[in-house]
Amino acid sequence: MKKELFKLALHGLKGKKRSSLLTVIILTISFAAALVTLCITGSIIKTNAEYRLNTYGAWYGAIPYGIEGDAEFLSTVNGIGAIGTATVYGQAVSNGGAAVTSVGSADGDLLKIGRIELQDGEFPQHDNEIALEASAL
Repeated sequence: MKKELFKLALHGLKGKKRSSLLTVIILTISFAAALVTLCITGSIIKTNAEYRLNTYGAWYGAIPYGIEGDAEFLSTVNGIGAIGTATVYGQAVSNGGAAVTSVGSADGDLLKIGRIELQDGEFPQHDNEIALEASAL
């Protein structure tokens, strides 16, 4: 029975060679297009993730205007690997009164989780040294 059905299907394909060939070509092109789309989508997702990490760092949250006990509380929360601290001392203001940039400091943990890298030179080592963000420079 199965052999008869197979022979019947094969006979039908031979009788319609052109349409059968076109069907196989269309299926092959469709499969290839789906495969290429999946590859490109995966690449775009990875590229966006790396761009996000390079732009914003590997941190997941921030507490603006935090208080003294915040770091101690966060250290008890599961899943938090490192806690960095940034301190803002003031802002540079333009003649029109608009804030141009902030002046502050960051500890070593913040530099790591923020993926902050220097374009040139090294981080300040003494009280009379500073590092500038590129837009402020």
